Amino acid sequence: MNVKSKVPDYITGIGNSKRIECIETGVIYPSIKSAIEDLGFPPVEFTLALKYGLPTSDGNHWKQVKKNSETAAKMKNTIQKKYKCITSGRLYNSYKEAAEGEYMSIGSIRVSITENKECCGTRWEIVYLDENGQEIENKN
Repeated sequence: MNVKSKVPDYITGIGNSKRIECIETGVIYPSIKSAIEDLGFPPVEFTLALKYGLPTSDGNHWKQVKKNSETAAKMKNTIQKKYKCITSGRLYNSYKEAAEGEYMSIGSIRVSITENKECCGTRWEIVYLDENGQEIENKN
């Protein structure tokens, strides 16, 4: 399933993008659409999480942020969230990239992370990297 093709264009609007921030990690996405495409969440789940303050399936909470110079500076020095296949030792930038790289479904990776168990012969975890690319204490 290609999540990118399922994201409606009206979610961001041309030139009308709203930046969003993960409250737990501080990661800022330039638009809702880019976050959905990167993380692989269904658009409805992500929109409801923003509207009602509910966590997404990875347990994170989200908020919209205003565009200003402080936000731009924060985007440069932010914590990076990576998806690590413990079995292979590879790091991926998104669920989608991980699923393609390990030839498995996004759902299997999510189950492995949220339930802390092996799925399809692999184990997964979320790791956080500081601005220098060094792994920091896991927030989960």
